[in-house]
Amino acid sequence: MGLLMREFLLNQGRRLRGYPSLHRRAVLAANVLRSTWLIPNWFKFHFFSWFRERQLGFSKKNLEAIAGLKDRHKGKRCFIVGTGPSLHAADLDLIKDEITISMNSIFLFYDKTDFRPDYYMFLDPIELEKMSADYAVDFAGLSKRESFFNDANSMRMKRKLRSEKSITLMMQWLGHWYNPYSNVFKFSDNLLRGVYDGYNSIYAAIQIARYMGFTQIYLLGADCGYTGNKKHFVNYSLDKLGYTFNTSGSIKGYEFVKSYSEKNGFKIYNATRGGYLETFERVDLEKVVKSID
Repeated sequence: MGLLMREFLLNQGRRLRGYPSLHRRAVLAANVLRSTWLIPNWFKFHFFSWFRERQLGFSKKNLEAIAGLKDRHKGKRCFIVGTGPSLHAADLDLIKDEITISMNSIFLFYDKTDFRPDYYMFLDPIELEKMSADYAVDFAGLSKRESFFNDANSMRMKRKLRSEKSITLMMQWLGHWYNPYSNVFKFSDNLLRGVYDGYNSIYAAIQIARYMGFTQIYLLGADCGYTGNKKHFVNYSLDKLGYTFNTSGSIKGYEFVKSYSEKNGFKIYNATRGGYLETFERVDLEKVVKSID
């Protein structure tokens, strides 16, 4: 057993001591199970999502917050803002009065625009740990309303993210972490059960948007690839680690989502300036913003 894993298990064991309440012990034990990589993600996802869907989980407040999002914006439109290299601060100024969902490193633009997303998400627990170490940011306070994080975050990170606006979601990676060529994709219509990965963050954001009832979803900054050495609108610390974007896998996922949306009564448009994503109908951002719902 690796030293890191051994220390992880010892730390989790120490956390279990000093909790006289049987219920609190159960809560902590469940968090250990959700956080450890010794148990396959697919098992954790289906096991815990069954309880969450019936609101029988260990965090009733979190489950009630998720349930309260159902059809909150029924019939409305929203903009999902990615962090691709084509994104500009001026684009964000155009949509600052729209309902928006953004993610990950979008806060690096906050000094250049008044834009703040209504909803923020960071669902990759490993990247969040690294970003949190590199940037002194209150990730739970980056949006006007709720923020979404992965239920598999470490307990230390969960404490840092604790907020009235924080919501944790189960995430099923569908093996995408270790198989970049997978053709397995799914779409969650119930956030109580969690969300599915699609090789990019926007894939999960679309599931969140649909759960909230949006029927028109516009993508911005969804380049679906890199432009030369520019990997995001602002290159940041993680870009130095040599990450590559899975363009082919992401496009397969988007094709799956498009088929799902056509069968389930909502539309997805691509308002990104340039990029490699041609799966969705392209629209002009300025014209969309000026249009009347």
